[in-house]
Amino acid sequence: MKTIHLIFGLLFFFNSLNAYAAWQTIDLGLPEAMNFTDVQFVDEDHGFLSTDSGHVIYTRDGGQSWQRSTAATLKLNALFFVDQNTGWAVGSQGTLVHTQDGGQNWMPQTVPSAAELRDVYFVDNQIGAIVSSDTTHFLLTQDGGQNWELRAQNTQPNPAMGTTSVYLQDADHIWIANWAGRNGVEFTADGGQSWQLQATEPVYYLMDLGFTSQEQAWLIAYQVWSANPQANLDCSPQSGTETSTTSFLGYVYTTQNHGSSWENVGHFCGYPRAGDFVDAQHGWIISELAIWHSQDGGISWHETALEQQPEAIDMLNPDNGWAVGNNNLVLHYQTNMPTDSEKCRAQYDTATAMLHIPCLDIINPEQPQTYHATLQWQNPTPFGPIQFLLLDVGIAEQ
Repeated sequence: MKTIHLIFGLLFFFNSLNAYAAWQTIDLGLPEAMNFTDVQFVDEDHGFLSTDSGHVIYTRDGGQSWQRSTAATLKLNALFFVDQNTGWAVGSQGTLVHTQDGGQNWMPQTVPSAAELRDVYFVDNQIGAIVSSDTTHFLLTQDGGQNWELRAQNTQPNPAMGTTSVYLQDADHIWIANWAGRNGVEFTADGGQSWQLQATEPVYYLMDLGFTSQEQAWLIAYQVWSANPQANLDCSPQSGTETSTTSFLGYVYTTQNHGSSWENVGHFCGYPRAGDFVDAQHGWIISELAIWHSQDGGISWHETALEQQPEAIDMLNPDNGWAVGNNNLVLHYQTNMPTDSEKCRAQYDTATAMLHIPCLDIINPEQPQTYHATLQWQNPTPFGPIQFLLLDVGIAEQ
């Protein structure tokens, strides 16, 4: 009988922070090209995509099949579902539509505004808010959208140039991110009767925000790139850093105290479109031809380069998420961690001098005692490109 002693070392270059994770392109089988503007999955099976043509594409089986419905005749900018049946979508010229059957049929709802409706968020099936290109007001409903109130958005002297995102915990506590003009997040604790500015200076191009708990929140922003010693990044077009093609430096802010103070915890190169954190540690950002991923609360970011521009992202959990963009771009993120039976348990075939590890295939040269193995695997491997593999196998007679 022979006893096999294995000593091996692996050094990998990772395409993403999770060795088994990958963004895969999903073909929806649509007859024509569509530009997707937003995505939301309420669970692993039920997901919804809005388009700039007024259509909503939805799935009820985790993306195995897709259906299309006509929600509006104008561009839809964002959508939000509170469960697999009940949702709203907002868009151009005051467009607001509502569904109660999972996106199959949509009914218009009337709002006292003809502005470009840019973002929508609901706490439950009754309380929700909308922000628009009218940066002096926001819309609030407390009866599921049957009636909407136009409420003052701010009391700041300098007008915002654009509104990008809204989040609310109830009808009183509301946060609004503005694209430019106010150097911070606007917050009200009384439904808009009074406002506070939660400062994020010096950055005031705010793109997206959300909460991961009652106290913890994240915020994504950017500014035109300049030599920033705190960022430790060269985002100039000439640098060749990451996939930077324009001079923008991204900022990630977090708060642990309900937004009373925001801390700049990390940076990345590029113009951010949107982001999503599923907990205090795991976050994703989409920027120019890239998706960024952090597993340390936004301090460090790792890039996945893309050939098409993503516009929206929604993560269910650290192991499952979706991103969408123009020209039918739909990406699905899944981790494929091996089961116990798939983990690297070596089996050596003395007849063929082959060493087989279930998650790797290795061929050994014919040497009597010590083998320097080479790797056989179709590229890319499940670990990303492998730079080095050294496997020493000692065979002792018993």
